[in-house]
Amino acid sequence: MLSFKAFKKSGKKVEAGKNGIVSKEKVVESQELKKQLSAVYEKALSLQLEGQYKAAIKYYKKILLSELHASSRLKKLVYSNLSDCYKARNNLQKSIIYCIEAVSLDRADVVLWDRIAKHALELKNMPLARQASESALSVAPTYWPCLDRYSKILFAISDFTSLSRVLELAFAVNPAYPFGLKILEYLNSPRKADFYLF
Repeated sequence: MLSFKAFKKSGKKVEAGKNGIVSKEKVVESQELKKQLSAVYEKALSLQLEGQYKAAIKYYKKILLSELHASSRLKKLVYSNLSDCYKARNNLQKSIIYCIEAVSLDRADVVLWDRIAKHALELKNMPLARQASESALSVAPTYWPCLDRYSKILFAISDFTSLSRVLELAFAVNPAYPFGLKILEYLNSPRKADFYLF
């Protein structure tokens, strides 16, 4: 038998009444709570779009700290936007933290994985950059920004075995991949010390 549940502001579940039906009052209350969260989210988003990142962060955090139970979809958006706000404020570490929170709610989001890899690479955190790239490519094996970035990560850490596998994928997508061609030239060059890739 199907049963529907609604949430009260107190955070306690309201069980469905007789025959699995929630009272109209409870549905209205739940809809009002969703409207309140939506209004706070819209305000935060507006502030973010205006470049008022500090204020936007406060509103996004209100949603996360709220007694009003945000859906996992809304939480993912909030975490992702918090990541963007901290990136805009040049705080890559916090940006990564919120990006990881967002991707924990949707492990199939290749863009979030790639963003983690990009920020980790900027911080020279090669283990995290590699792990995030591998996660992104497990979701979308031919996602070009990640293939390109992952090639550079593997080259930087001198993992030429993994790099050769990634280059095979990259050349399958783009046979004229400039960085890949430079890597092949480098690997075949007798004067590696005189070679510049970046």
